[in-house]
Amino acid sequence: MQTVRIFLVSAYLLAVAIWLVAKKEIAAPGLRKIVKAALRKPYCGELSDLQREQDKCWLARVPDRLLSDREAASRLRLYEDGRPLGPAHSAHSDIRSLGLGRFSHWGPAVYFSTSDNSDPRTNGRRYSVSE
Repeated sequence: MQTVRIFLVSAYLLAVAIWLVAKKEIAAPGLRKIVKAALRKPYCGELSDLQREQDKCWLARVPDRLLSDREAASRLRLYEDGRPLGPAHSAHSDIRSLGLGRFSHWGPAVYFSTSDNSDPRTNGRRYSVSE
């Protein structure tokens, strides 16, 4: 009985997702991008060319080939001197107003705040990401 319920809920959720994509209520990543992301080596790199976005929020570019929260669920993790920041997938308004390590990977950019809301260009810390 439990298996039947799980199947029915899964089928319902799939139908809702297909309907939302068809009505263009949500964006679906291209199949090619999903397959490439699944097959390639996970990305890691340092953030550079940091730019202030607004209030406590900063922007850094990452490769466009990475699946972001805009297309799917980003697998990107953000680190400050090797320590993980978060929560990930934060609302941009929360990053701007609250900061304290919140971040979001959206398209080819990471919207983020430092752990203490300081300026990442002058606080002497290194910022990196990995999948």
